[in-house]
Amino acid sequence: MQNVLFVFGCQRSGTTATIDGLKTLEGCHVYDEINTETNFGYPEREEGQAIRLKPAEELKELFQQRAESLLICKPIVESQNAAKILSEFDGSRAIWMLRHYQDVVASMLKKWVPEVGFHLLHSIENQESNDWRSENVGNHIRAMVHYFLTEMELQPADAAAVFWWVRNSLYFQQDLHLNTSMRLLRYEKLVTGEQSLEEAISDLGIPISKVSSFYHSLSVAKGSDIVIGPEVRACCEELYQRLLRRA
Repeated sequence: MQNVLFVFGCQRSGTTATIDGLKTLEGCHVYDEINTETNFGYPEREEGQAIRLKPAEELKELFQQRAESLLICKPIVESQNAAKILSEFDGSRAIWMLRHYQDVVASMLKKWVPEVGFHLLHSIENQESNDWRSENVGNHIRAMVHYFLTEMELQPADAAAVFWWVRNSLYFQQDLHLNTSMRLLRYEKLVTGEQSLEEAISDLGIPISKVSSFYHSLSVAKGSDIVIGPEVRACCEELYQRLLRRA
């Protein structure tokens, strides 16, 4: 029997380290975030990166050609479609990576330009067509983005934090907390060993052997000195606590 596991969540939440560990499993094939097998190229603004999932029927044919018993796919930019994707692939399961918003913000600002949060939020507010950032974003979420952009003087860290809030709000918007095929994994627990990736995936009904760890202990609380405005922080903290109760 072939199992399919999808990896979702907000960018910079530890999905790459998780995927790198799963790559060490025997009898497993991993489709990276950027690849031309499961994905197609995105418009020019992404320099043609193949990050959007191909139609389900194409993927099913592709998966059937693999001999491995476990296929793992990381369509991180499709997190807003997680519930739909799970419904399209019978028996598939998924994990949603959760990382503290301050650490995500620190990682975003280090990897990308300081203005990255503003670019992401403007895409959501403008409802740009065929844009994963604004796709399937509920009216309440979009209204909050508009409020933060127009009524507050956001700093780069604030904008990045609002994006964290947007992406993780999609978890509840899609009722993924009620989906038995989904598990919410806390990055910090995986790093410290309080929870193992093997236990989490086995809990989904996919038995796996020992996974090599690619998590870095220094990545926890790396954003502790990041300054986020009180209103944005309160918004993120409320959501973070809701998510923790599900993790």
